[in-house]
Amino acid sequence: ALKFIGFGFFIAGLIISIIQKNKKIVSIFVLSFLAFLIIVFKAGFTFSHHAYYVIPFVPVMALVCGFGISKIPNPTIILLALIVISLENVLNQQHDFRLKTKEIAIASLETTLDKFSVRNDLVVINSGEVPTPMYFAHRKGWLASNQQIQDEIYIHDIKEKGCKYVIILKQYFGTNIDLPYELMFSNEHYSVYKM
Repeated sequence: ALKFIGFGFFIAGLIISIIQKNKKIVSIFVLSFLAFLIIVFKAGFTFSHHAYYVIPFVPVMALVCGFGISKIPNPTIILLALIVISLENVLNQQHDFRLKTKEIAIASLETTLDKFSVRNDLVVINSGEVPTPMYFAHRKGWLASNQQIQDEIYIHDIKEKGCKYVIILKQYFGTNIDLPYELMFSNEHYSVYKM
């Protein structure tokens, strides 16, 4: 979360707090780490494949990193360290400052759904295990493969649970399939069917 230089100061701060027996920093770290382990174990395989799961632990890492930086005796070096950490983090995330082509394709998904659906309508999206399209839809529901969506038993099951719309992504995150439901909307990127 703090990239390389910030993570180095985090490790240094942790080591210094243990050596100096700083009970506040060590206690905050240990208690937070133990609580965070619940998230790690609950997320399982997904935790290691999605960078945003570490977000709840970042404030603790920042505190320990700040403790490490505060042990530098020279204020100029402290300022320089903070500038370098900031620059490294901003430059490392520069790709997040613009939308990717596949995200632009589904950026209007929420607006499209709002024309004939309410926010608490449940939907199924053919994005497999990728949740990004569900975030753009601002809905809850299921992520499924094309095979699942074409399986009558699966569709019957989720319809019984309240699913009202099927969103078929044609190019990004999924591939196009035609369904025997009422077509509510279609463009080059996605189609929305009412179940």
